[in-house]
Amino acid sequence: MPTLSERRRFPRVAYAGTVEIRTRRCAYTATPQTLSLGGLSVQLDEELELRSLVAIHLQPNPRAPAIVCQGRVNWVTARMDLRHTPPIPHDVGIEFLSLSAGARRLLRLCVDELRNQEAAPAYRPHLKPTTIHGRQLAPFLRTDTHPSGDWELLVYEGEHCCYEHRFPTVEQATRGWRTFQDEITKAPHTTAAVR
Repeated sequence: MPTLSERRRFPRVAYAGTVEIRTRRCAYTATPQTLSLGGLSVQLDEELELRSLVAIHLQPNPRAPAIVCQGRVNWVTARMDLRHTPPIPHDVGIEFLSLSAGARRLLRLCVDELRNQEAAPAYRPHLKPTTIHGRQLAPFLRTDTHPSGDWELLVYEGEHCCYEHRFPTVEQATRGWRTFQDEITKAPHTTAAVR
């Protein structure tokens, strides 16, 4: 018999970035728990109405592009085991409803990166986002999408990918990120072409 994780349509990964949930009445900063391509689970000190619509703002790290979308509250569980007096924490599951193509791609990159970190944290360098000439650039590395084992370097400016290139090794991909930064620094008025 398959386990719950095997039956899931979208496998979950642990998520530690920031999450802001907005209802019609309030905005909440939630404690993140898990993230998948289909939604996320968070903990709040408030109970959200089941099936209610919310706005979601995910920030994987402070300098990476934010992922913004609509969602629906699919389940709510009061955590009386954590606290017996108000405010009672609630675990909340939210399904993503309306992701733009750019937000969906950023979400996939975020989930892939987190999954790779869980699987082999020692093999993945952390590439730091940077701002050059007012452009906020966030790099992502991934390997699991190519059967060849190549490393793919993607650089995002907001929700849009402004650079994409495959490298045979992680070292070359890391050098590719430095080279990309150098090119942008030298040519501030050009937009990097997708490669």
